[in-house]
Amino acid sequence: MLSEIKKDERFENKKKQEYRVVNWPEYNKALENRGNITFIFDDEIVQNGYNKALPQ
Repeated sequence: MLSEIKKDERFENKKKQEYRVVNWPEYNKALENRGNITFIFDDEIVQNGYNKALPQ
């Protein structure tokens, strides 16, 4: 059973797959954009602006 096998023994023979970058410009751009978030606002929201009043 798997519960009887230690974790190290289960993954001992698996080799981590190796990846090679073949498109460096695309890879570099992806690193630059990592963590960036794009927000898209509706035109109505942009025109009306921010309302500080709390809804009642």
